[in-house]
Amino acid sequence: MRLYCAIFLIFILFACNKVDKSISLDCNDETKVIAIAEREWLKVYGKSIYETRPFIAEKVNDSIWKVSGTLNSVTYINNKMVLTSGGVPYIEINSKNCAVTNITHGK
Repeated sequence: MRLYCAIFLIFILFACNKVDKSISLDCNDETKVIAIAEREWLKVYGKSIYETRPFIAEKVNDSIWKVSGTLNSVTYINNKMVLTSGGVPYIEINSKNCAVTNITHGK
């Protein structure tokens, strides 16, 4: 009986530690990098980041993606034109492992 319990526990441990290797981190596509930036900005700054669309991504030295919003001086809130001031979100993402290396928002 102990043998069956030991085999069962070993089976459960190996089954729980499986990692899905089919998920690959691919940061070579501008669209994917902008999606990562959007996700991270939403966590920190909320939905206000959408006022700074379109987002612009630029790859520097084949190692870092720099993504930022664009400063629009006019926006519409409740169908009313409003002049806006302020900065844009900015993020740097490592193109090798998709890790965020810097995230900030201008004033």
